[in-house]
Amino acid sequence: MFLGVTMFSRRAVSTILAFAIVISLLATFGSASAESIFIDFEQYPHGTPLSGISEPGVNFQASAGIFISEVESGGPTGNALATMWIAESASLAITTNPSASAIAFDYLAFPFQATTVTFYHQGAVVHSAQLTAVMMLTGASTPGFETFRYEGLFDKFVISMEMVRLRDEVRDPDMFALPLAIVLDNIAITLSGSPSAAPDDRLNWGYCDLKAAIYQRTGPDGTPALHVYGIDGASDGHFLLDVTGPDLAPYVAEPPQGQNVLIEEAGNVQLYALISGEFSLHIHMDDQGNVCAWVFDGLPPVNTHIVNYNMVQ
Repeated sequence: MFLGVTMFSRRAVSTILAFAIVISLLATFGSASAESIFIDFEQYPHGTPLSGISEPGVNFQASAGIFISEVESGGPTGNALATMWIAESASLAITTNPSASAIAFDYLAFPFQATTVTFYHQGAVVHSAQLTAVMMLTGASTPGFETFRYEGLFDKFVISMEMVRLRDEVRDPDMFALPLAIVLDNIAITLSGSPSAAPDDRLNWGYCDLKAAIYQRTGPDGTPALHVYGIDGASDGHFLLDVTGPDLAPYVAEPPQGQNVLIEEAGNVQLYALISGEFSLHIHMDDQGNVCAWVFDGLPPVNTHIVNYNMVQ
């Protein structure tokens, strides 16, 4: 039997974070340089959703089941990224491109969950470690954020959480139940200086490709085309749709007016003609409304960019 989960309001999340001691365990590797990335969530307004976190070369992706994932107040240095799930297991994946050689981050992992951080390089596991969980018990001293550090080459790290089963004899029926949660105050990443190698020739390496991979191919008429493959939880790909010149031609001649036009959809991917005169492959990343839009200017794509947004928030 699993420990019950209590839904939290935003006010409750802020209250939990306020338990943290004000003394900062700021994660840094010294002075900033062109070869390092420092993400301090203080720069993002309170309430910024996960899809609104925009850091060059860094991509955040949480598993399904999130009910809160946004910047909240109460971290050691101000605002912090709070991500919570209603699930027996959950994860937060963070990728870097180029690859990195070291990392430090300040975190708060909730009790009654086993929290693990696993590092990958080119798809292979290179390191794994347990993260310390704080105990929020009545009468105990207020908990502070912990600092985790790792040195070694990686291009992705995944923070995984799993609900811990409690023995009947130690379970307190009046204990305040917590969801699976991780709170990140800041992240300091030292880059390796060399781009992380893509597993293949996908165009959206490091961006949106946790759920769909986009490839430049040739259409039936011999002209440039795009092929889009969906990617499941086991990292297996399956063909979803193709984008050809005839698909885009009507909107190249006359871009949509007033609102974007849905051209085609398959699985978790939608092809849109945009009022800007561009096109977009909207990749739905989870069931919480998070969408990663890969915007391109035509076939073959010359200029592309990414737009992350949430359909609900």
